[in-house]
Amino acid sequence: MGPMSRMKRLFSAWRGGSADRGGRPVPDASQPVRVDRAGEKLLEVLTSASGERRVGITRDGPGIYRLRVETWAPDWETLGVATWIQSGHDGALAESQEHARALAAEVLGEAGRDEADEDGEP
Repeated sequence: MGPMSRMKRLFSAWRGGSADRGGRPVPDASQPVRVDRAGEKLLEVLTSASGERRVGITRDGPGIYRLRVETWAPDWETLGVATWIQSGHDGALAESQEHARALAAEVLGEAGRDEADEDGEP
């Protein structure tokens, strides 16, 4: 799914108002992680235990590893759009794939603790 089709879906949902949409759909792992930079190659995807958050690890030409953090349908209640949205402020850089994996595990682990805290459980 290209950036334009995502934007069209978001705009259409926004125009449609906030009708009762029911529960959020199950995360769709078949939708690819979005890669923004030319020459950047997706190496692997790590997913949270809930499946609603994922981190794509990419590598660009000069050898910099980047984390692409995405959340499944974060605005479902408002927009009713079931797609992965990148969390621009959550990304990180790493010098190796192993370091990128460790950073991704931290990001996904923190998300799991935050979700548990919201439910009132450890």
